[in-house]
Amino acid sequence: MATAIQPDNAVLRERIDVEPSLAIFRVAPREGEVPAFEPGQFANLGITCATTSGEPRLVRRALSIASSPRERAHLEFYVRLVDAGELTPRLFELQPGAELWLDPRIHGHFTLTDVPPASNVLMVGTGTGVAPFVSMLRTYRGGDRWRRCVLIESARTSAELGYRAELERLAREHADFVYRPTLTREPAASAWYGLRGRVQAWLEPGAFRDLVGEDLDPARWQVLLCGNPDMIVSVTELLSTHGFRRHRTREPGQIRCERYW
Repeated sequence: MATAIQPDNAVLRERIDVEPSLAIFRVAPREGEVPAFEPGQFANLGITCATTSGEPRLVRRALSIASSPRERAHLEFYVRLVDAGELTPRLFELQPGAELWLDPRIHGHFTLTDVPPASNVLMVGTGTGVAPFVSMLRTYRGGDRWRRCVLIESARTSAELGYRAELERLAREHADFVYRPTLTREPAASAWYGLRGRVQAWLEPGAFRDLVGEDLDPARWQVLLCGNPDMIVSVTELLSTHGFRRHRTREPGQIRCERYW
């Protein structure tokens, strides 16, 4: 998305390359602290560039926040390079110290605000769709926000599990958290010892029971889906056959979604 030029008000503090087309960017306001937000929300990040007419324009995109709101020095974003995109090819050219534009307002409703505290929470993320869940886990870990929390993350290969070490550590430290990554294109001969296949396979009743140790029951579980729209449609349809329904303000349900692209 391109919009009228606005002054650069932020700086890239740190960049962590997960692999050539996947990176973690930490962006800080030039002045003051980051805006307050709820885990699961997103911010608009932009880069000033020249259009074909030579007029400077701001190219921006909404990106989910991976950092916790307790982190006041920067916002963290988990970004995949989209070769045909407007923002990400420019973003991946930047190095620490580069200037950017950061929307001072935070947006989004993909949060745990209306999830009952005594619930079991199932998070299903594909690709960079794991970012809002990382924010939630960094914020609520070790507390009483949920009875149990299970994160099933889908990636193509193990090299694309950018938060694997942190999430595995959280699972070791907190008995109420289970982390189960599943890979769809990992070479058969690799050293990967974990799950393989699409997330849908692990949400079938028997497979989920073996994975987590209890049934995926809509009376006890709240589900958050983030990432690939096809995954969201497929998983929503699958869970609906087991009694789950989309959550709406006037019609409370168990499934909440955040679609990417």
